[in-house]
Amino acid sequence: MPHYRTHDASRAPRPLRIADNAMFMFDDAARADARPPVDKVEAAIKKETPKTFREPSTMLQAAPGEGILSIAVDAEETAPVIAIDGRPAAAGIGQLDLALPVGEHLIEVQGTHTADPVVVRVGQNEVQKIGYHQDPLTGRNAFGDFPESLERVGDGSGCLVWTVQAAALVGVLWILVAVFSQRNYAVAVVVAVATALVAVLCLPLSRKAKRSYWRKRAEQLQLPARAAEPYPWGADGETDALLCGAADPAVPTGQAAIDLDLECARHLRIGRRKARSGAFLARAWTRRPHVAIDGVVQSATWGRWRYQVAPGPHRVAVTVDGRPLNLTIPAQHDGEVAECSEIEVTAVPGTATAIRAEAQVSAHWNARTGHVESRPPTLRLETARAPSALPMRTRRTGVHYRVAFADGSTRGPRSRVQRTG
Repeated sequence: MPHYRTHDASRAPRPLRIADNAMFMFDDAARADARPPVDKVEAAIKKETPKTFREPSTMLQAAPGEGILSIAVDAEETAPVIAIDGRPAAAGIGQLDLALPVGEHLIEVQGTHTADPVVVRVGQNEVQKIGYHQDPLTGRNAFGDFPESLERVGDGSGCLVWTVQAAALVGVLWILVAVFSQRNYAVAVVVAVATALVAVLCLPLSRKAKRSYWRKRAEQLQLPARAAEPYPWGADGETDALLCGAADPAVPTGQAAIDLDLECARHLRIGRRKARSGAFLARAWTRRPHVAIDGVVQSATWGRWRYQVAPGPHRVAVTVDGRPLNLTIPAQHDGEVAECSEIEVTAVPGTATAIRAEAQVSAHWNARTGHVESRPPTLRLETARAPSALPMRTRRTGVHYRVAFADGSTRGPRSRVQRTG
């Protein structure tokens, strides 16, 4: 998969942190069971190899023509949303076991960022397992075939935090005794300095230990690339659309293709750094993008898609709707509803022309009005070979870009951005 230039730090979304982010379902009538994640502390005490999945719930039995799908979600303090065949089903961390009809199903997860969807094939009375992990350091995610167990990784950050808390408690009590009982102010000053020194030394080490823990865990979850899935799912023979994800299938000789990587950063805010309960906003679902090539609508979700096209010039248009779905409280949108961006590329025989679409949507909870308010989305569309895009002209309808290449020329694909109300 091609590498693109890094994102600006200012464009990274701030995660919606929720204290109570246990998995909950949207439809109580669904034949499913949401359970907490595997207890890592209990596994460490028993000196067992940490498992990623629980055994399927005994309360859930597959009926004739059904199978069981288990989805494990690990996302620390956030609450990713799970959708089955385009319909949001649950949100939060834990394990979701649900009965599905035999056949192919599209599973999508949206957290701080969208993830490449996964197509699973459910068999009669079979159990399929997939997992989702969101790295709290980078916000990036891994979604696919998780290993059944992971190597135990030590995390000493909690011990260091407890050391600071114990030192603070003992220090405060010692200072109170020294000041009010013994009238020994010198001892009080020494204890205060020692307590502050413990905090100054231990807190940075705690943060460093936590970062090291998450880095090692992310390394364990370097998932293998799944095979590209033709659309419609399970179709035989050649198709015009492939859900590629991290796979990079070869382009048939004499043919051309366009690789479109669709990613969305989701800015969900609730008014404070960490909310006690924010299920009403955590359940928000971002609509799928609308993709058209030369005016012909294509099948698309968030993720990396490949479209078979004839060699030659083509115009690719992507439209993003910024209004959130799946809310249970009133929502209000301010400004343009959607943003459309177009780019012209030339498809070369035997290769896939890579295009990246980076969208951002925003929604926040307004406690004064009791509404979830969303704002116009943003969208950036560029080819993989373009190292920079320089704005040429700005007006109310959007921005025109001229692409600057490494050789200093400014010829090449142009991007036109439009907002629609």
